[in-house]
Amino acid sequence: MPFAFKTRREAESLGMADLPLVVLPHPLSSRAEDVIRRFAAETLDEVEYALAGPVDGLAARYHQRVAPLERTPVPGGEPTT
Repeated sequence: MPFAFKTRREAESLGMADLPLVVLPHPLSSRAEDVIRRFAAETLDEVEYALAGPVDGLAARYHQRVAPLERTPVPGGEPTT
């Protein structure tokens, strides 16, 4: 999710705060090919909806999926993001 948070912030800084982002698990490269193919097939409808779905409610639906990074405590140090 850290990449999604950073992407959301970048979109906002470029004036595209309502850009729908489809969040994918990371990393994909270490997963078996059949798992990636199944995931791609299951995700295709959502990607299509984000690209061509109705504008009303699209921003709200996707903006809420990218939450701020949680602060993770580091043993012996200050929390980091």
